[in-house]
Amino acid sequence: VARPFMIELRDATLDTVHLAVLEGGEAVYIAKEDGLHPVQVTSHVGARCPAHCVATGKAMLAYAEAAVLERLLAAGLTRYTPLTHSEPDDFQQEMARIQARGCAINTGEWRTEVRGVAAPIFDSTGRAVAAIGVCSPAQRMPDSRLSDACVLVTEIAGRLSQQLGGAPRITRNEVDVSREDRR
Repeated sequence: VARPFMIELRDATLDTVHLAVLEGGEAVYIAKEDGLHPVQVTSHVGARCPAHCVATGKAMLAYAEAAVLERLLAAGLTRYTPLTHSEPDDFQQEMARIQARGCAINTGEWRTEVRGVAAPIFDSTGRAVAAIGVCSPAQRMPDSRLSDACVLVTEIAGRLSQQLGGAPRITRNEVDVSREDRR
C-alpha cells in the first residue's frame, strides 16, 4: 500500500524515502526507496535507529501513548550529537513542536551530516502506526528546504493514512519551521 506513496515522495524530492515502525525505543525501517542522486545516505530495510533522534522515530513518538514516552525517558536519551534532544524537558518540547507542525525534522541529531523530515501515518483507530520520511546528506537539505519538505511529507502521509482508513491530524497548507526547530 505504501510503495506508490514512497515513490511519489522520492520522485518529488529525489531523496531517499523510508517507511518505519516504532519498536521499543527504535525506529525500524520496513521499506525504502533509494534516492535519485548519486550520493546517498547509507541505510537498509531492517535497520534500527534511535527513535528520539531520527525524523521517522520522532514523528511516531510525538503521537505515541504516554506510557511509551515514559519508558523512553526513564531509560534515558543518549546524546549522539550536540543537536540531540536528550534532556527530558527539551525532548518534550520537541514532541509538542512536532504535533503543532505535523512533521518531525532531524537536522543532524543522530549523525551530523544527515537531515530528514518525516510525518506519522495513522490507522483507522487514530493511532500512529508508522512514519514516512525523506533523508538526505545535510548539504542537500539546507534550512531553506525544510518547510517545503515538511508540507510535502505531511500531505503524502495524510493520503497514506486515508488509504489505511485513518485521517491526517494536520490539514494546514503551510508549516512554520521556526529557528528553534533548526537548532
